[in-house]
Amino acid sequence: MYFIPRSHESDVRPHHHIDNNPKIHGLEIDDGQFNMNTAVACPLPAGGATFHYSRTCHYTPPNVSDEDRRAFVLTFAIDQLPPEMPRDFYWQRETRTYAATKREVAARRRQR
Repeated sequence: MYFIPRSHESDVRPHHHIDNNPKIHGLEIDDGQFNMNTAVACPLPAGGATFHYSRTCHYTPPNVSDEDRRAFVLTFAIDQLPPEMPRDFYWQRETRTYAATKREVAARRRQR
């Protein structure tokens, strides 16, 4: 895992889906948002864990081994935004994963 030092101190940066494919759940920060040369490697052994603030820019390089690499992600948050400032990120609205599509279909059925 790599982290960008002090990146948690700024606003959420614009993202896009990997390969600009809305069916891919993974996200990347848009180009030019930070200097990759400042990334700090934090190796994690099998079964290791990291805890970091949600706005900390982080990434893992592609898995080039023959073994699966799995992640178990938990996110905790305290709503600190006033009601007049809803969290609305365009890249979340673009998501078209199977699960997202299934939720949309179910929501439309309930509205009938």
